[in-house]
Amino acid sequence: MRRAAQGAAALVFTLLVCTGAAAQPTPDPRDALIEELKRRIEVLEAERAPSMEREREMEERHQQVIEDLRRRMDALETQRAAVAGPADAGSPDEDVRALERALTREGALVLPRRSYEIEPRIEYSHRGSRGLGIVNSGGAAQIAAQDVKQDRFDASIALRAGLGARLQFEARVPYAVVREDRSFGATPDTVHDRGAGDIELQLTRQLTEARADKPILLGTLLWRAPTGRFRLGEPSPGRGFHTLQPALTLVKRDDPIVFLGTLSYAWTPARQHEGSDINPGDALGLKLAALLAASPQTSVRAGFEVSRAGRTTINGAAMPGSDASIAALQIGFGTLLSRRTLLDVQFSAGLTPDSPHYTVTAALPVRFR
Repeated sequence: MRRAAQGAAALVFTLLVCTGAAAQPTPDPRDALIEELKRRIEVLEAERAPSMEREREMEERHQQVIEDLRRRMDALETQRAAVAGPADAGSPDEDVRALERALTREGALVLPRRSYEIEPRIEYSHRGSRGLGIVNSGGAAQIAAQDVKQDRFDASIALRAGLGARLQFEARVPYAVVREDRSFGATPDTVHDRGAGDIELQLTRQLTEARADKPILLGTLLWRAPTGRFRLGEPSPGRGFHTLQPALTLVKRDDPIVFLGTLSYAWTPARQHEGSDINPGDALGLKLAALLAASPQTSVRAGFEVSRAGRTTINGAAMPGSDASIAALQIGFGTLLSRRTLLDVQFSAGLTPDSPHYTVTAALPVRFR
């Protein structure tokens, strides 16, 4: 009996051991592969972290370079818009901005290379004066007191051409009609004359680079040839003398306004008229003006111009009282009638006895490329 109990106990122990062994799971060979893949992922992530940091740094540097380039491009575009393109190529938008077209007329901007303008212009002026003037008395030039009222109408055609290298050439051919009522003492007289006036040739060069933050300087040389008929002491279409006039113009832009100043010197050499050697005197001039872009199609301007002419000499003798001071206030506007055509109108009011009382000018420049 005792032996039977021991055998049963041994059998139960054996069954328990076998059951416990059977309950343990069999190892899966894929577990080791999973562990290996986890380890490799951890190694790759550890290696990737510095690489991603370098990529972020490189991307930030690239973005900074791009932003710097964009800022430089914006600055260059601002300069190009603020200062009209100087040399051999102009902005296409320049043709449709009244401000730039008006600056070209004022001699403050040169045409781009292979650009041309044809400008018909009419000008009417009225002046009245009491003083000394050159008269023909007994076949000799003399200075005499006179009371003069003169109406002058000038019609002209001009051609402007952009030559490149910041150069512009201009030629103007006028036709004049003059009517003058005058009296010497108690003798009244009315004189009419008409005919071709004096041809003008002008060369303008932009002397400094165009920059938005700095003014630009232009130089101009004007030659007026005495091609029109001239009669001493009489109203004439021509002026009767050669004139060579160099000028410097300084232009400063502060959009939408432009300031300009021009300093000029007109040299008029002596010339023989009716047996007398006459020199009408040289003149020093100054012009200050401001132009405002009221809109892309319209600009307005105001200015002040003054010149001082020296005494006239006849046969080497200076004539007292023959010097002149001319000053005028100017207002005007320019408006685009089309992409090619600008209408420009200006009114000037004289400020001194030697100045025309008023002058009205209308021009219609048409641009071609």
